[in-house]
Order: sequence, then C-alpha cells, then structure tokens
Amino acid sequence: MNISKLLATAVLLSLAACAVKDDKASKVALRNSDGTPSGSAVLAGGQPGKVSISGALVDFDKEKETTTLKAGISSTFTPGKGKDGKPVEVVESEQLMLFPSQSDSTLASAESLTTFINLGCSEDKLDNTRTNGLTEAKAEVKGTESTTATAKVVFICGDISSSSISGVIKAHELILNNVHILSKHEVGSLDIGANKLVLIGQNKITTVGVDKATEVTEGPSLNLNVTKEFSGEGSLAITAVGANITSAAATATTEKEAVGSGAQQQAHDAQEEQNLALKLASETKR
Repeated sequence: MNISKLLATAVLLSLAACAVKDDKASKVALRNSDGTPSGSAVLAGGQPGKVSISGALVDFDKEKETTTLKAGISSTFTPGKGKDGKPVEVVESEQLMLFPSQSDSTLASAESLTTFINLGCSEDKLDNTRTNGLTEAKAEVKGTESTTATAKVVFICGDISSSSISGVIKAHELILNNVHILSKHEVGSLDIGANKLVLIGQNKITTVGVDKATEVTEGPSLNLNVTKEFSGEGSLAITAVGANITSAAATATTEKEAVGSGAQQQAHDAQEEQNLALKLASETKR
C-alpha cells in the first residue's frame, strides 16, 4: 500500500488515526482517535508460535534431504481467529522447523552436574537409580521474567504452567511423566533441551497466544532439542495456538460490569459502615 492510497483511505473512512503494520500474518489495524479499533478495520488473528525441534526427535533422510518427526512425536498448529471470526492462514512450513542436530553448550556439560530437579512428581515417581549420589536443587525463578531449571536429571510430572515469559529446562536426562507444560503469554518462549529424553505416558507441550481486542502478536515460541536419544513407551504432542481478536464491545461490557460491580460494592460497604455507626451511637446513649 503506497502513501497516496493510504491517505486516500484515511480520508474516505474519516479516521482520525490510521496505523498500518505489515508482518507475515498481514495484519492491518485501523484505530479511532481514542485509540480503540475502528469498526471498519479487519484485524487478523494471531499466528501460533514457532516451534523448533532438533536432534533425536527428528528423522533425516539424507537422499531426499527431508526431515520428519519420529513416531510418537506430533505437532499441531491452531490459528487465531480475527475480528471477523475467521482463522488466520497458517503456513506450517514457516511455523515448524526441524533440524537433524543443534549444538548446546549447556547440554554438553550437563552430564557432569551433581544435582537433580523435581517438578511436580511424587516420591514414587522418582527413579532412585537416576538420583543416586545427586543433590536435589530448585528451579531458579526471577519473577515473571524467567524460570530456569538446569540439572543432571530433571523429573516433570502433571500440569506445569509457566508463569514466566521465558522458561528454560536443560538436563542431561529429562523424564516427562504424563506432563502438560503450558506457556500462555503475549510474548514468550520455552527452551527445553536434554541429551536424553524419557517419555512416560501421554505428554503435552502447549503454547498459547493471549487474546486481545486490538491486534495480537505471534504466540510463544518453543525450542526443543534432544541431542542423543529418546526412549520410553510414551508420546509427546506439541500444540501451538494463536491468539484471537476478541470483541471490543464485549470487552467494554465486561469492564463496565466490573466497574458497576465495584461501585455497588462500595455503596454496600458505605451503607454497612453507616448502619454500624448508628448502632454504636444507639448503644452509647443507652
């Protein structure tokens, strides 16, 4: 779109402001003078986050020079819906990247570590043969900015929701036992790496974008690297979900209801205080 056409469109639509942002999702956001989305704007839904998978989870055909996920590993990409309710087009080849190998200096030295980390596993789910001689450590959490779990062995069980924008898990041996790791952020990333991956039961890693009434960004990214081998009878399903454009009217209604509810509560509290004051005054007179 050239400048002259942009100006002409702005005049025809009588917009006080018009912002145009081009990206892979070809999102166009038109705004009113108060900063809210214009009713005539077409806001596309968000792309699911990019997923990079490397190493032992990838089959590489040297003759055809093609890469595919090994049996038991799957990936699904769900597009976000735009303001018109239609899902954005997803080009999976641009969202999913498979590599035969990926170097990682942290994993190269992970085998020499003397610690293990337990995230959500009960005692009966910890393999003592793997923890023998190791000291239990805790993940390093820096508020909502980052969470880092680095150890020789890392056990993960059950539902794990990443409250940090950046989540990092690095281990010589990573054991996933019926896990669902969830990362839901407007901007975020998960970096999971291991020399050896053990899958027990059905395991899931899900990244989800944040719905907004205005234009949305691509969902959190995932980098999964297993340098040597993976084993176990389990499976691993990776799902990336894009953010939706929510109704601005619905958002405004919700906010109005919240404000109204707050005002009613304040009025109720004030009445209660007045009633208490009258009661105390009456008792004092007696």
